[in-house]
Amino acid sequence: MRRIHHDMKDDSIDEDVLLRLHKMGGAELVSGLIALYFKNAPEKLDTIYTGLKNGDSESIERAAHTMISSAGNLGGKLVSDLAKKIEAAAMENDLKEIEDLVGPFDQANTSFYNYLKEYEGAS
Repeated sequence: MRRIHHDMKDDSIDEDVLLRLHKMGGAELVSGLIALYFKNAPEKLDTIYTGLKNGDSESIERAAHTMISSAGNLGGKLVSDLAKKIEAAAMENDLKEIEDLVGPFDQANTSFYNYLKEYEGAS
């Protein structure tokens, strides 16, 4: 397993997470977890955008909560941190804060998604 160059800030991805997962369960485990992220992350992001549009803080909270662990379990520190902030804002029904966070969250998720694609291609 080699490290992948990525365009996110150095502290936004914990590359050691994927290396530890690979040591624990091999390439099949890592590929399976990444495939789940690829399937679920776009749905959760859509849920957050739809919830924001409809003023549905509860659905935003649930989607953000899922993203905290989904990204965190694969080393996506920035995505996970921003999802925590969105979840907290949703708990307070602070739609303005969510609106401010969703753009950076989307960008971080896209960069992390691309990092995972590159990781998959290198493994």
